Amino acid sequence: MSSSPLEPTAANQIEADRAFLESHRRIGDLIDQGNSFSGSERNCLFMNTRDGRFATVSAVTGIDFPDDARSPGLVDWDHDGDLDLWVSNRTAPMLRFLRNDSQTKNHWIALKLTGKDCNRDAIGARVTIRLKGGGLVMRTLKAGEGFLAQSSKWLHFGLGDAAAIETISVQWPGGRPQILKGPATNARYELLQGGEPVLAQKRSPATAFDSCADPLILPDGNEEKHRLLGIRVPLPPLRIEGIDLTTKGKPLLINLWASWCADCTTELSEFKKAAAAFQKADLGILPLSMDKLGSTPGTNDAGAFLKSLGIPFQGTDAQAEVVDQLRAAASLMAGRQIELPVPTSFLLDRNGALAAVYLGPVKPEQILQDVQLLKLEGDALHDASLPFRGRWFSRPRGIDLIAVPRDLMYAGQLADAVTFVERAGSLLEEHKDYPDLMLWIGDELMKAGKTAPAIAVYEKILSIQKDHIGAMNNLAWHLAAHPDKSERNGKRAVSWAEKAATATGYKNPALLDTLAAAYAQSGEFGKAVQTLELAEKLAAGDAPLLKGIRKNLKLYRAGLAQP
Repeated sequence: MSSSPLEPTAANQIEADRAFLESHRRIGDLIDQGNSFSGSERNCLFMNTRDGRFATVSAVTGIDFPDDARSPGLVDWDHDGDLDLWVSNRTAPMLRFLRNDSQTKNHWIALKLTGKDCNRDAIGARVTIRLKGGGLVMRTLKAGEGFLAQSSKWLHFGLGDAAAIETISVQWPGGRPQILKGPATNARYELLQGGEPVLAQKRSPATAFDSCADPLILPDGNEEKHRLLGIRVPLPPLRIEGIDLTTKGKPLLINLWASWCADCTTELSEFKKAAAAFQKADLGILPLSMDKLGSTPGTNDAGAFLKSLGIPFQGTDAQAEVVDQLRAAASLMAGRQIELPVPTSFLLDRNGALAAVYLGPVKPEQILQDVQLLKLEGDALHDASLPFRGRWFSRPRGIDLIAVPRDLMYAGQLADAVTFVERAGSLLEEHKDYPDLMLWIGDELMKAGKTAPAIAVYEKILSIQKDHIGAMNNLAWHLAAHPDKSERNGKRAVSWAEKAATATGYKNPALLDTLAAAYAQSGEFGKAVQTLELAEKLAAGDAPLLKGIRKNLKLYRAGLAQP
């Protein structure tokens, strides 16, 4: 049968891709939570034993940090003749310096090449050092190595116990080789193409870090982490005991607290003192207790506790679904999965969109200041959200909201997904996956018997992406074979089905099944039979689809449309 929302088959793109999309979403969740594809393996370092084998020296060298390291860069940072290591990591610290302080009597030499007749950086040059007493050492100057890494462009040569160099041969890119008499070892030289090695200035290891930035000082764990968002984030309907909190028509502060949290009690007391100021700003306050999170909602213990403290705001016990929705919205803005401390507060604007997140205690003055900024839009809002003033090179394009309605659909919350899409509006429409998401929503609406909204969704898809095969096919099937015959329109069905079949070169048997149904509905049974006979040939090997095609062939040969 056709890939329709009434009888979905493997031809329905969303149904066929569901397992892949779900797996892709789970991988994204793992990354957002700070996990690694490599399973948080410790860093490894191997030593060439020169007998055909390598020995692990990870622990003895002190390099085996559980950093999930990605990009190593080698450089003699302190100019002491051995290579040090900068490493960027997937997790914190994002950059780590490992200084090589190994004690050895081995010799070395380092060269910095500058091209004259070739590229100035001399990328691609190959240097061969012939040692007195025999032996060759070779290096090639590269532009990048490893994963997103660039080691120093100084070519460093470890010479072992060889104290003297016989010759240095440089094969410059596109030029003749240059042969040089060996300079003294244990030194750094700069070499201009065609010239002689010049001894480079050496800095003291003691001053190697003078030009580095000051160490990062992390904020105190209890410091307020305030973030006014530069873009309003639409939220799914937040419901507590059946009440949609996003429809109150005024700003709302949702405060997550716990009775055992001293900071929470202090913060609530400050909110109590600012009650008149909150009321003047038309700001609602909703304290949600985390004490019973995950338990079955019952008596409102949170309300009784707040009353005992004299808190003038009506509160209740937090529900896991609401907390998860708020956490997801905050994580969306942070670009990673975050955990919510207590207290945490969320400022919603008059339309129920997330406007600010406060991780940790927040002063009433800060909240009132942010409430005044809720009237800002566009670039003005973006600028106000920044912690410092500056001039944009280019503004960020926004945030990827598509995951929110997609997760709601996975959870079977169709109505909430529809509401979120309506609230997000143009913020979603430019996303490349928006048409497929809407097709999924349209299919589920059709299955639920909500015909008019489903048709509106298909037409919305086609207004954005005129050649969307799934939307054309599902709309055509609905017009040709809907159980309610008053919903059928043969001519419109033929129009959409022919476009879908043409776009696929009349090679998709499921689409041809839809086209045949459209022809039959419009009374063109000869075309219906001819189209299905072609579909029958193309569907060989697809037993379920072939069975439906042969069943429909009997109908159309008998001059009957879909029942």
